[in-house]
Amino acid sequence: MSTLPFDVAVGSVQGREHARSGRNNQDAACVREGEHGLVVVVADGCGSQPCSELGAQLGVRRLAQAAQARLARGETVDGADFLPGLRSDLLELMEGLASTLGRDVLGDLLFTLVGAVVTPAHTLVFSSFPGNAPPYLAHALLRGEDVRLEPRALVPTEDVHALLVGTDGVGDLLGLSQARLPERDEAVGPLSRFWTEDRYFTNPD
Repeated sequence: MSTLPFDVAVGSVQGREHARSGRNNQDAACVREGEHGLVVVVADGCGSQPCSELGAQLGVRRLAQAAQARLARGETVDGADFLPGLRSDLLELMEGLASTLGRDVLGDLLFTLVGAVVTPAHTLVFSSFPGNAPPYLAHALLRGEDVRLEPRALVPTEDVHALLVGTDGVGDLLGLSQARLPERDEAVGPLSRFWTEDRYFTNPD
């Protein structure tokens, strides 16, 4: 287990349009704690693909596992090879699946990524593309595009007091902070409630 002084809560909500049309929630999240640090990764699957939630789940798990393995080998998040190495680890998984199941499976591996790696020294925040939007990392295999994992912030961990990692739905919530919840006399509220209210850490769901 990580010795870092952070509590972690994970949640996901199926969008209204997904519920209305009977589609799965295509977001995925993975948290891995280890003696060398904490890894949090979220993915947003491509809505036009029938099984992109499976690709998103595989992607976040592989990326979190790979980050922990690299930390255990002594790599640091501020090293020039850390994010390119994670990209290679993830593409290796995709190539293996395509080799075994056929290239058609790459269509179900279209997802964007946002993540953070927290170590005692530094915290790295990264994403696969600005704005949590395509192109997808799998386009490196499908189209030969140079899609990378890009650093968004690198700060001393001692300066990190709270960290929210999310997909594009977080932006929607930010814009709705003053709106009223349906059938309740209560405002949606600020994003800060996710890290200041105990109920988000005690709720088993």
